[in-house]
Amino acid sequence: MRLWTKIIVAALSPVLAFPLFAGAFQLLGEEPKPPTCENTLRCWFVVFGAKEAPERIVYLVDANTTEISTNVKRTRIVDARESLAPDQPEYLLYTTDFDCKKNKMRQVESYRAWRDNRMEHDAKTYDWVPVPMAWPKRAWSLVCDPAVIREPAEHQVIHLSDVYRGADAVAVVRMVLWGNEKGPGFRDEVE
Repeated sequence: MRLWTKIIVAALSPVLAFPLFAGAFQLLGEEPKPPTCENTLRCWFVVFGAKEAPERIVYLVDANTTEISTNVKRTRIVDARESLAPDQPEYLLYTTDFDCKKNKMRQVESYRAWRDNRMEHDAKTYDWVPVPMAWPKRAWSLVCDPAVIREPAEHQVIHLSDVYRGADAVAVVRMVLWGNEKGPGFRDEVE
């Protein structure tokens, strides 16, 4: 695990005192409260981070799922990117199905958000594939195992925010985890 990931887990998992975090305020020394996702439209968790600044990538998963059929749950996944490279999107938003019993996943659709405010949509539903190790396995666990939401630190995930849009979750990552209030390509003035 990279140093910045360890620091984030150590610093943010017990107390997340930021206005965008639901139930974030607690007294020092008080036992951390598990996030509650029942009364929110979205419940974003950080499941994995990779690379070093200024090329960091963070994977977010919405724990509020839709049951598609027996053992199949649908969620949203955000792949947030810090890179300023013009060939890199600012973030990707996937709608993904997980088969909790068969340990499989498939992408239902995706959006690619570019820094010049273009959006690309891929409406193709892909075939089922086994859930690979690394971040997809953590995403599968978050979606399929209720214990992960009750004890996020035990499963190496962090409750990030309850904001509705994936783009807003990316903004929280930029402000809180990366300390960058304005995303790459941000323009203060309209051209």
